[in-house]
Amino acid sequence: NLTISLFFVFGLCCFGRATICYLYLLELVPTKNKVAIGTITFCVDGLTLIFASLYFDFISKYWIYFEIYATILTFICVIAVIIIPESPKFYYGQRRFDDARKALQFIAKFNKSPVFIGKFDTEISESVSNN
Repeated sequence: NLTISLFFVFGLCCFGRATICYLYLLELVPTKNKVAIGTITFCVDGLTLIFASLYFDFISKYWIYFEIYATILTFICVIAVIIIPESPKFYYGQRRFDDARKALQFIAKFNKSPVFIGKFDTEISESVSNN
């Protein structure tokens, strides 16, 4: 059954869509826009279920277009999780500074901001204390 199969795929991908993509989104957005973008994201996510229930109650019982739309968005999120690098905060916390710089370069390119080419303060203090 197509519906059961697609719901299974949606269930597998739900964590990526709801949490990982949200966190990536907030790391790619400039600081001044984080609150607004985060609020809009959650409102739109909640409104999706409200809109769907009203649609099915008052307009039509035909569900295939919603299923196709949800499938496309789920696959886009899965591809985004594969393409987008790990969080620079994660790399920084793990002391993987080169990986953190690469992730920051990706984010800077996405935001059309200057690329970070320096060293992190923790990286400098560790190299000084080791010498």
